[in-house]
Amino acid sequence: MTASSGTKANYPASEIISSTIRNVGHQKIVNLKNMDIYKKIFFGFFCFICFVIAPKASAWSDLSVKTLTVKPAEPALNQPVVITVAILYRGDQDLADNSAINSYTLDFRDFELTKTTIPAVSPASPWAPDKTKQYLLEGSFRSLGEKTVTFTVNSGRPLAESDWTNNYLTAKITVAKPFDLKIESISTIPKKPAAGQELIITVKAKNNGYESLSTGAGSGSVLYDFSGFTIKSRQLPLIDSNQRVLSGGTFTYEYRGEFAAPGDYHLSFAIDAAGQLEEKDESNNRLEQTITVLPLTGANLTMETIAVTKSKPLKNETLTITAKVKNTGALSLNSGRGLRTQDDFSLQPAEERGARWDFGDFVIEKQEQDPYPSVANPLEPGEFFQYKFTGYFPGVGQKTLSFTVNNGNQIAETDAADNQKIFALTVYENAAERDDFQILSHAVEYVSSRTASVLWQTNAKAAGKLEYKRSEFTSFGEELNSAASEKQKQTLNGLKIGASYDYKITAVYSGLSRSAEGSFQLPFSDELCFLGAPVARASGTDLILEFATDLAAKAAVFYRPTGTGAYKSSVAKDYQIRHSLACPLAGASSLEYYLAATSTPGTIARTEIYHWAAVDDPAPSASVGSGNGEPAPESGAGNVAAAPTGNGNGAPFAIKNGEYYRRLLGKIILKVESAGEAYYINPSKQEMCFLGRPADAFAVMRGQGIGITDINLEKIPVGWKFLSGADSDGDGLPDMLEDALGADRERADSDGDGYSDLAEITNGYNPRGPGRMKIDGSFAAEQAGKIFLQVESKGEAWYINPADNKRYFLGRPADAFAVMRYLGLGISNSDFGKL
Repeated sequence: MTASSGTKANYPASEIISSTIRNVGHQKIVNLKNMDIYKKIFFGFFCFICFVIAPKASAWSDLSVKTLTVKPAEPALNQPVVITVAILYRGDQDLADNSAINSYTLDFRDFELTKTTIPAVSPASPWAPDKTKQYLLEGSFRSLGEKTVTFTVNSGRPLAESDWTNNYLTAKITVAKPFDLKIESISTIPKKPAAGQELIITVKAKNNGYESLSTGAGSGSVLYDFSGFTIKSRQLPLIDSNQRVLSGGTFTYEYRGEFAAPGDYHLSFAIDAAGQLEEKDESNNRLEQTITVLPLTGANLTMETIAVTKSKPLKNETLTITAKVKNTGALSLNSGRGLRTQDDFSLQPAEERGARWDFGDFVIEKQEQDPYPSVANPLEPGEFFQYKFTGYFPGVGQKTLSFTVNNGNQIAETDAADNQKIFALTVYENAAERDDFQILSHAVEYVSSRTASVLWQTNAKAAGKLEYKRSEFTSFGEELNSAASEKQKQTLNGLKIGASYDYKITAVYSGLSRSAEGSFQLPFSDELCFLGAPVARASGTDLILEFATDLAAKAAVFYRPTGTGAYKSSVAKDYQIRHSLACPLAGASSLEYYLAATSTPGTIARTEIYHWAAVDDPAPSASVGSGNGEPAPESGAGNVAAAPTGNGNGAPFAIKNGEYYRRLLGKIILKVESAGEAYYINPSKQEMCFLGRPADAFAVMRGQGIGITDINLEKIPVGWKFLSGADSDGDGLPDMLEDALGADRERADSDGDGYSDLAEITNGYNPRGPGRMKIDGSFAAEQAGKIFLQVESKGEAWYINPADNKRYFLGRPADAFAVMRYLGLGISNSDFGKL
C-alpha cells in the first residue's frame, strides 16, 4: 500500500535579501573611479560580505514525505512487514546535517518494530536537492483489523523549513488472519479411466496463509463425496512439527480404487470441514469436479514408426533404430502389458512379452525403452512409447526391419492389424556406392496421333538425352538433349500415326551416367475418349472427381444437385492425361454430373450423366455408359455390371489373339461401349480375368499376385493418386498407404526434414528418413503389369501400372476398384471380341 503527499510552492527570503544587496552594490560601483585605494579595498570587502556570505546565511530547505508503502499490502497477523517511507529534499544547497533525518516519529498502532534503517546524511555524503531517500521500518502487527500508520520527519524541527505541512503522511492497512487452506485441484490418474480399472483420485491442497502448518488442524478435517467409487486404499498427508507445510506449500490426498460402471461422476472435496482454523478466506475450502469413466473397451496400440538415424548407412557404421508406439485407443493404459520386450526374462510367463522385433543381422550394442506404464504413470491416449536400439549392420544390401507390439494379444484391442511396422533400408559398402544416382521413373503421355511426350525423373539434377526410333529399326536415329534438372520432359513431334516407337533415356550427373529404355504405340486417330468412369470421393466440402483421358486434354466437369436447375462448371487450366476436378457440394448429399474435354488437336469428348450420392459403399455410385451423351443404364448406388455368363468370380479364360495380347499384357481394360466391365490381362499367361464388384476385383487381383522381396519392391516408384481412405495427418496419402510404406500416418512429415511425405514420394525421396528412394527404372519397367505380394511383410498387394511403371497399393476393395477404373484402358466391343 502506498500513500503520497502534495507539494507547496514557496519563495525563500534569502533570494529577496540577495537581490536587495545586489542593487545597493550596483549604486556604489558607479563612483569607484573617484575613490582612493583604501576606499576601493573597503568597498571590495563589503561586496564579498554582500554577495558571498549573505546568501549562504539565508539558505532555504524543505523535507517532504512522498510515499509510505507497506509490504505485503495486506499482512497477516505476526507476519514480517517492511514499511518503506520515501522523503524528498528540496533546497538551494546540499544538506549535510543529519539532525533532521534522525528526528522522526512513528505512530504504528500494534506494530512491533524490530529494525529501522535511516538514510545516511553527512558532510562526506550530503543530500543533494531534489533527491529522494528512504527509511526502512521492519516489524509485525500484533492484532487483527484495520490499522492507521503515520510517519513524521523532522518532528523536533532541528531544521528550519519553508513548509511544515508536508512533513508527515498517513496510510490505512488491514491485518488479516494468518491461516488459509485452499483446495487447488481434483484429478485422476489415469486421465481417462475405465470402469473396473484401478485409478487414483488425487486432491491437491495448498497452505495459502502466512503461518506454517505444524499440526493436522484443518487438514485433518475433510469431507468428500466420491459416489460410485470403491476406495481400496488411501494416503493422507501427515503434518506435524517435524513435517511442516510452509506458506505456499502444497499437500495431497490420494484415494486408490475403481468405478464399477462407466458414466459421468461428480466428485466434491472440502477441507477444514469442522472449522478448526480461523481462515482469511473460507470460500476456497471446497472444490467440485466431474469426471468421465469409459467402458473397459476401446484400447488400441499402434506401431507408429520405425526410424533409423542414418537413412543410407554404411557397413559397420553405428546407428540407432527407434521404434515408436502410440496409444491410439480411447483408454489410458496403466501397465506394461503388450509393451514388455521379448528379452524381459523377469516376466513370467513368456507370453506376456508383447514387444517383438526382427532386425536381421543388426548387432545390438545398447537397448533401452521408456518406463513401462503404471497406475501412477499411465500411457495416456495420444502419448507415445519408444524403444531404442544402438548398433550396426555387419553386412551390406537390403535390410528389412520389423517391430510388433501386443504380439500375444495381451490387451484386447479395437484394431490389431496396426500392431506391426516394417521398415526397409539399404546398407552400403562405401560412400561412393551410397551416393550413386538413378533414373527414378519414366512414362509416356500422348498429345495426338502424331505427337507424344516422354517424361522422366532422376534423384539428382542431371543432364538428359532422349533417343528414339521406330520399333522396327535397329538403331536410334533421333536425339533430343536437355539441361540439368530432376524432372525432364521431351515432346516428340511428326511421328507416324499408330506406329510403335522405342526410346532410350540417358541421364548424366557428376560424371556418372544412367540409362533407361521404354516403348509406346501411338493411337490410330485423334479421337479423344475417357478411360473408364471417374472415381468420385468426398473430401471436406467438395466432391473430387479423378479420371483419365487417352490424349492430353483440358477437362471440365458440369454438375448440379440431383434434380435441380442449371449446371455449374469447374474447368482445368492445363492439358493433362490424368485429371482431378472439384465440385463444391454446398450441403448437397447427391450430385449429377458429366465430363467434357478438348484435346490439343481440337477433338472433343463428353460423358453421359453420372450420379453420386453420399453412401457407405466404398464403390463409386456412378453409372457407366458409352460416353456419347446417351443416358446410362440404371444400376444401384455402388453397383458394377454383372460378369459375363460362365466366367464369374474371377475365373480366367484364354486370349486367342496373340497380337492383341502382346499389346495389352498387364493392363486392365474397360468395355466402354458396354457397361464398363473390367478385365485384367495376365502379363505371364495368355489369359484374362473378369473384375466385378470391388470385393471381387480385390480378391481376383490379389489372387493373380506373385511374391516379391522387399529389396526388389523398393526399386519400383510409388503411385498414389486416386487412392482413398482415412488420412489422419492430412498430407494427401491415405493411412493404409503410409503404413505400407513405413511412414508415420500421424505426421505429414514423417522424418521431420521440412518436406511432406507426399512431396517426398512424388519426387522420389524417402519419407522415412534422409535421402532418396533407391529406384531402378529398368527393373520397374520389366515388372510392368504384374501384381506383387510382399512376402516378407504382411502380404500387401501392389499393381505395377504399365503406363508409368509405378506401383499402386491394393489395400482395400475400394483401392482395387479405383485402380481398375482409373488406370483401366478403354476398349471397344469390336476389339474386345477379337481377343
